[in-house]
Amino acid sequence: MCNERSVKYSLMPSRSARTNLRDRHVVWMLVIAWFAASAVFIFGAVLWRTTRPNTDVVAREGTPLRLVYDDQVVPDLEPILSSENGLLIPVDFLLDYLESPVYIEEEDDATYLVWSTPAFFLETQVGEPQSWINEDPAELLAPSVVLEGAVYVAADFVTRLTATKFEHHSETGRVMVDPPGQPHIEAELRAPVAPHGTVAHVVGELWDWLRSASEDENETVALRLHPTLQSPVVMTLPVGERVRIVGGEDGWTRVNSRGLDGYVHSASIGEQHVVVSSTQPWSEEGLPEMSQWSQRQPGMPLSGERINLVWEQVGHMSPDPQSIGALPGVNVVSPTWFHLADEEGRLRNTADYRYVKWAHEQNIRVWGLVSNSFDPDLTSKVLNSREARRAMIRNILTYAEIYDLDGINIDFENVFYEDRDIFTQFVRELVPLAHRQGLTMSIDITMISSSPTWSMFYDRRALAEMVDYVMLMAYDEHYAASPVAGSVSSLPWVESGLRRILEEVPADKLVLGIPFYMRIWEETTDSDGQKKVSSRAVGIRWFQEHYADKADAIEWDAEAGQHYLEYEEGDAKYRIWIEDGESLQARLAVVHKYGLAGVAAWRRGLEVPETWEMIKDAMRWWP
Repeated sequence: MCNERSVKYSLMPSRSARTNLRDRHVVWMLVIAWFAASAVFIFGAVLWRTTRPNTDVVAREGTPLRLVYDDQVVPDLEPILSSENGLLIPVDFLLDYLESPVYIEEEDDATYLVWSTPAFFLETQVGEPQSWINEDPAELLAPSVVLEGAVYVAADFVTRLTATKFEHHSETGRVMVDPPGQPHIEAELRAPVAPHGTVAHVVGELWDWLRSASEDENETVALRLHPTLQSPVVMTLPVGERVRIVGGEDGWTRVNSRGLDGYVHSASIGEQHVVVSSTQPWSEEGLPEMSQWSQRQPGMPLSGERINLVWEQVGHMSPDPQSIGALPGVNVVSPTWFHLADEEGRLRNTADYRYVKWAHEQNIRVWGLVSNSFDPDLTSKVLNSREARRAMIRNILTYAEIYDLDGINIDFENVFYEDRDIFTQFVRELVPLAHRQGLTMSIDITMISSSPTWSMFYDRRALAEMVDYVMLMAYDEHYAASPVAGSVSSLPWVESGLRRILEEVPADKLVLGIPFYMRIWEETTDSDGQKKVSSRAVGIRWFQEHYADKADAIEWDAEAGQHYLEYEEGDAKYRIWIEDGESLQARLAVVHKYGLAGVAAWRRGLEVPETWEMIKDAMRWWP
């Protein structure tokens, strides 16, 4: 019989048994680890095989030339590579995309290209070596051809003339277009940098980084069609190449390189920099003859001086200067002296040198006004004839020389909308020649409206780029034949219209036109019960002299920002929105508020003497 202790002891495993058990556990752990490692390896291999970077390259059939502008391929206008003239750019591209100051004109079976700047205009005959600068013959080679009805010009010439750069990449068939002063973002490609940041961020991006890093074993980076490693390759780029940054999404950066667009993993993008294309158009050999056409500095403005202009309306003859009297503060007068007379571009002239001499003695400059006689048919014929248009320009400049004028004021109104471009071209051809004579150039424009012949024919932005000053005729809100009575120039109308104009014309070039007149509106009712409205214009002086007895009836119209008078006589009602000192002060405040170049008043003789002192005082607090 055995005791209890011996029984219990015999139930426990022996030392050797315990050792064998531990060894079996180790074996099983090793087996499990082996299977786990194998599974991880197999899973990783499968994952790598199914997600490894795509090495297929997008097939490109040949390398047809394409322009790339603003990181987009231009679809409809193709450049030409000529063995004789090099890279040729379609002029339509310069007009449609770059808004270049070039005009195509055909006359007498010849095609001309006219390039305009405020300093000169350059003319070349397409397909011929002839060229002219400011109408003088010049030895300047500007290769241009006509192919299939389209005009092409040498890219090198466009670069020298406008500073627009054209970079041709033969391997991609792309021509990168860089207009002057246009910024873009560039970065240098680098070997992928490991992700950093929070643990979650690192874990989330580490796999993509490891795969993208595998692409760069040969110091290259794949430009891909889509933002994924499974996307085919557009092109392989070397590390260190600079690319343009277009955008980005989900760890990928969209770039443009050599004219081709695609995606690069963001780990391969180095530090980004803003690059601005050069705005300098001339190289040393660009225009060797340029010194011959150096312009004289226009006479306005003097340092810190604002424009205080008044128009002088002239009928058959100029007024006797001795009858004008003092014009304190006025520094420019613009007499309406020259008007388009016939289809040959001749001008009707009512100028008087005595008036100019008087003005200069008063230290007042004279800007002769040139109108189109407000005749749209005559205007169209002259503008669209190269010979007549140039004759008109020569006549303007000849009169400016004869009468010792300081400037020219262009007042073309009632022009067909179809003549919008040729009118702009007329100004582009006139301005450099006028600047060459030291003349200040200004042009009159209306408020923006839907009227084709009154407003839409003005290309205000293009005109403002050429001239020294733009005179906004901010009056005739309600014109003589208006079907309803209203103010000639209510303050809200002036300010809202001015803000729209300032979107196209710089404030330091814009002069606010102000009225020295108002309209007396007569409202009657005919026998059929229909209301009839008519008006007549009167000046400030005339109104004050003839309506002094109705001063008590004058009220303030807060909506118009003017005084208002309404009264009845017989069967008629009369309504007048009054121009006076308060409305003038309000306009001068608008000029100051928007930092405009000054004021121009229509017209002398309608004002009261204190008007000039009021404007002169306002000048003092303009910055």
